[in-house]
Amino acid sequence: MCAGKARPLSPTETYGLYRRYRFTLNVNGAMLDLMHDRVTNAITAGSVVLSDENPAMRAVFMPDRDYGRLRPGTGDIRATVERLMSDPEAAYRTTLSAAETMDASDFFDQGPRAFVDLVRGLWARL
Repeated sequence: MCAGKARPLSPTETYGLYRRYRFTLNVNGAMLDLMHDRVTNAITAGSVVLSDENPAMRAVFMPDRDYGRLRPGTGDIRATVERLMSDPEAAYRTTLSAAETMDASDFFDQGPRAFVDLVRGLWARL
């Protein structure tokens, strides 16, 4: 939902928002073992992703190289944004690195069963 609107946004509207903003905040909440599509959509649109970690994120991306890592409960969202905003070129490199990582990964080419098996295997190692 978008503020001021009483309907969900279409995929085109959502992608347009990712293109307008320099940062996209991803907090997994209830999806502790999955990667929300906002992560890949934001990266594709050129937005820097700020995210907490989970097994799915770690399976593909490297924190602080491919996205700004947030540590839940530490109040570091502001510090992470300020660090990335203090060096716009570094923030841009973060997004480029994430896009290159996505392109090089076969993670997104696998079917849903392979994804579920991967996540289960990751959780088993914790």
